[in-house]
Amino acid sequence: MKCLVCQASWKESKGAICPQCGYDHAAPNFNDAQAIQRARQEFRDKSSAYAPHKRVKRWDKMVPWAALALGLALFIVWLKACSTFRPW
Repeated sequence: MKCLVCQASWKESKGAICPQCGYDHAAPNFNDAQAIQRARQEFRDKSSAYAPHKRVKRWDKMVPWAALALGLALFIVWLKACSTFRPW
């Protein structure tokens, strides 16, 4: 099946409700243009809502800083190792 609202495809054996947007294709007025437009607008508002506190976790914010700290630590160890070894 192909959803009239979000254009997602799924197997008909999985049911008449869209797994992505939740639109019921078995409802009596599923083919009503006004209902489809309302559902599209609701899906658009829900999917494009600005909510970084729900999507971006603390770990995602800390990974770049941890990589920077690890790189700095390796650079300092490398400097220390190279400064003590003097072949000349």
